[in-house]
Amino acid sequence: MKKRIEAILLCMLLIVSSLVIVFPVESVKANGITLYVGGSGPGNYTSIQNAVDNASSRDIVFVYPGIYYENIVINKPIHLMGKKNENTIIDGGKNRTAVLILSDYVDINNFTICNSGHNFYDDMYDMDAGLTIKSNKINVSDNIFIDNYIGILLFNTSNNYLYKNKFLNNGGCIFNINTTFTQIINNSFTNTVGILCGGINNNTIKFNVIHNAITFSLYASNCFYSYIENNTITGDDGFGILVVNSSQNNICYNSVSINNPRTYESFKLEDSCNNIIKGNQIYESRWNGMVFLSSSNNSIIENKLTNNSNSGLAIAYSSNNHIENNEIINTDGDSISVYGNSKYNIIKNNYISGFKFEGSGSLSSGIFIEWDSYENEIISNTIISHSSHGIDVYTDNNSIIGNLIKNNSHNGIHLRHANTNLISNNIIIQNDYGVYLEEGSDNNQIFKNSIIKNIKSGIFIESYFGIYSNNNSIFSNNFIRNEESAHIQLNGNIWNRNYWDRPRILPFKIIDEKGNSDIDNFPRFFPVNIDNTFAFLSLKK
Repeated sequence: MKKRIEAILLCMLLIVSSLVIVFPVESVKANGITLYVGGSGPGNYTSIQNAVDNASSRDIVFVYPGIYYENIVINKPIHLMGKKNENTIIDGGKNRTAVLILSDYVDINNFTICNSGHNFYDDMYDMDAGLTIKSNKINVSDNIFIDNYIGILLFNTSNNYLYKNKFLNNGGCIFNINTTFTQIINNSFTNTVGILCGGINNNTIKFNVIHNAITFSLYASNCFYSYIENNTITGDDGFGILVVNSSQNNICYNSVSINNPRTYESFKLEDSCNNIIKGNQIYESRWNGMVFLSSSNNSIIENKLTNNSNSGLAIAYSSNNHIENNEIINTDGDSISVYGNSKYNIIKNNYISGFKFEGSGSLSSGIFIEWDSYENEIISNTIISHSSHGIDVYTDNNSIIGNLIKNNSHNGIHLRHANTNLISNNIIIQNDYGVYLEEGSDNNQIFKNSIIKNIKSGIFIESYFGIYSNNNSIFSNNFIRNEESAHIQLNGNIWNRNYWDRPRILPFKIIDEKGNSDIDNFPRFFPVNIDNTFAFLSLKK
């Protein structure tokens, strides 16, 4: 059955959403009479379907505890109410859909609905389900769905309200197809595909709890102007939140932990733009925390990513995203990685700390930019205590401005094959090397940085098998209390107006390993005042 469900999920990728003009959700106004099913009262019905057939618009059909082996069709606005959901049971007998709603304004609550058929018919939306809704303004609350092919199937509907239902061991829980203004709130899901949405507009999916989902916990394709907020997702299988071909959504304040050793992400946006991703907590993922693939113009703000493997937050083939005020802690791989021709992203005011090392031998950087990813801005981040580099750049034309880069095991800033980058106003302190250039990193501007108390060298320019980094402009920096201010293996760069650890008047020579030198002809007498430089001078080396 799992393979069949996965085939349906693939078909969902082809859905195109449709917009329907609707009205707010309303409950049935039960102005009619009450019909009773089960129990011992005189004239009570023994079949729910018989009571429904004999009810009039706005009547209540009240069902006493018992097991009712029926496949019910509701084609009029009524309120179908069980006495207690744990023992008022509609059993579909493993034959097609247990309850089918065809009328607007139907309420159904306080039932266990179980044992639908397990068939997928010629029409992909004609699947067996515990409850199928093909009408509008339906309220479904306080029910339990067990052992159905699909728990609830909604198709081409609007203004529905699904509240406080429980889903256990279904093939899929809620399949929400081509709906508008549907609210899915405060439901719980266990051991099943969770919530699957395709072609939805103005939906609200909030305060749901999804545990041990299969393949997907929460999947949305062609989703627009919707709210996915305050959901809690845990488990050992599948994606946490996967959003595809979607825009103008708010995906906020969700908590996701997927402890799966396979390549599933806890949170992934693909081919999606203009979404707000805010305040989510992604933790203990065995793969990536957050992934943005071919997704641009998103606001990724105030999220907390903790103890994730591989990358904390990865961006590929994505541009013009704002990644701001996030907290990324203890990632096995790179905390933020940008690659695959990703351009014009702003990475700003993030706090990035710590590498959870478990003996794998891998190295992590705070921010890693590679693969033709140009014109990105890395501004005012705090990057501390990574097992490799604070900022690692393998590409050209990026700006690295105003960051605090501290206590990284290798380099504060590492450039490799990286040209025409701007490195300015950073405080680079207590790393192995402050700034490290290698393998043809040319024409970079390194100015007005405070490079302080680095263990080996403030700046190191390497010649690697004859490949040297040339014509870099290194000016107006503070080199203070490093073991060695600068180490060059060959000369050929431009030095000017730097402060070299003490007041100087005469030109300062930077001598390479062959005895040749670059010269700073006008070294500074006083340090350049860069942000909080002087506060860091009080730290012990």
